[in-house]
This record gives sequence, C-alpha cells and structure tokens, in this order.
Amino acid sequence: MIRHLLAAAVLSVALPAVPAFAQASATAARTMPSRTSLKWVGSRGPVVVLIPGLSSPAAVWDRVVPTLAADHRVLLVEVNGFATPRAPEGAAKPGLLDGVLADISAELKAARNPGKAAIVGHSLGGLLAMRMGIEHPEQVDRLMVVDALPFFGVLMDPEGTAASVEPRAAMMRDMMARNAEAMRARAGQPVTGDPQNGMSNTPEGRRKVAAWSLNADPLVVGQAMYEDVVTDLRKDIAKIAVPMTVLHQSDPASTTDEVYIRDYAAQPRAKLVPITDSAHFIMLDQPDRFAAELAAFLRR
Repeated sequence: MIRHLLAAAVLSVALPAVPAFAQASATAARTMPSRTSLKWVGSRGPVVVLIPGLSSPAAVWDRVVPTLAADHRVLLVEVNGFATPRAPEGAAKPGLLDGVLADISAELKAARNPGKAAIVGHSLGGLLAMRMGIEHPEQVDRLMVVDALPFFGVLMDPEGTAASVEPRAAMMRDMMARNAEAMRARAGQPVTGDPQNGMSNTPEGRRKVAAWSLNADPLVVGQAMYEDVVTDLRKDIAKIAVPMTVLHQSDPASTTDEVYIRDYAAQPRAKLVPITDSAHFIMLDQPDRFAAELAAFLRR
C-alpha cells in the first residue's frame, strides 16, 4: 500500500476525447480563477460532488456519472492541471488546496436550491471531502472517502508528523518542478505494455492511470502532493458531524486495515468498508462493487 500510494505522487494521469457522461444533461465546464474547472451534470435531485485524486481528471468517475445524473445534480470537480500538461498561470501557487475548497464551496452557494451536498472524494479528493466536512459543515450532508487517509504523511513515516515529513514532501515537489519541461514533453504519448505502477489490478487500469499522469501538469501535481502530505486531519476529523463512509483497498497479507482503523479512530461515525481484490483506483478495479457502495451511501 505505502509504495503504491507514494507512487501516485510521482507518476509522470488523460481525459477521453468524449467522456462517457457527455450524453447526460450537462452545463459547460466553468473554469474558476486558475484553480478548478467545475461542471454540473443532471438537472434534478440532491447534489453530489465528485472530487478526483492527485493527477486524475474528472473522467475517473465516468462509469457512475450517467446513473447518478438520472436523479441527482452532480458537480464534477477537476483541478486545473490534472488534465493538461500546462495549467493556467498561477495554478501551482501555494494554497492550492485551500483554493480548490473555496471554489467548491462558492459553487455550491451559487447553485439554485442546493441543499446539503453529498461529497465523494478519491485519494487527494478524499482529503478535500473531509476538509469540506470540517470547514463547511453547513454545506455537507454526508461524506464518502475513497482510499484516502486523514494524514498521507503516515505512509512516509508511521510515526511521523506534518513537520517531520515536510522536508521529504518539499524535496519531491521541487524535483517535479526541476523536471517539469521534460515531463511535459512526454504528455500525450501512448502508454504501451504494462506500467506496473501498482495503481490498478489490471494492465488496462494501470495504463489508464499512467496516461492520466503523463497528461498532468507536474508543477500543479507537485504542489498538490506537497500540501496533501503535510496536512494532518487525524484529530480534526472528530469535528465531522455527518455520516461518513470510507472505502479502502484491503489485503489480508498487509496491515492496511489496521492503519485505517487506527487513523480514523477519532471519528466514530466513519464506516470503514474494506474492498478486496483492488488497488488504489477502486472505481476501476471493482466498478460494480464501487457503484453499489456509492448507491448505498446515497440512500443512507
């Protein structure tokens, strides 16, 4: 688990030319100042916000969006730079995650009769989902976190703190910045063979994730990764006052389950759901199980 999740931070992830949800009723994507592109799909029902993980475009949710949009208003969030090798000016400035969170909150406030939203986030998006529950509780009805811990840094050092892992996170960010142009030159190249990146259980899934990573802006990815690693919500999640489901990959041969139980201990509302036979991208490896868990979460 540790090696695979850290690999996500340094993979050097591509939006299909015609996403599967393109046939659903949708608004044009609206780009917020430098930080996010936001798109509504569906015209009636409760609001569901879908937030992808590091280097992942909104296309990561393609399999579930058409079904969701039949009876929900779906807000698709895409961090500018996670679907293009060269993001808008200023996209990689410090405070990136604060800006993404502010954009989501502002978009929900501007929506007509939004009510409280169900927030679903994968990986880095899971951290943002938890922050929505902590910082904007008036806008949140329930949370689903998909394979994310409240402190990413524990994967670097099980006894670490935000301060102790900061130098390593800064080194990774700076390395990506130094190699940004070389990494951008690889954008759009076909991914052949099996990347063996550990992100998925299948060669097809691993190729898809690798292609997304190749098409992401390394400056934005590096800054987002840095801010993710140095954010420790292990105590703050106690403030979350809404139902919370945590899907996570589970391997009986590893300590993954124990890590999730330990790190979510401060939040008794967190329903931990181990998913076997899956790597980090549960929605790719176990699409039917993921869809069923998402539907159950929205019915609660």
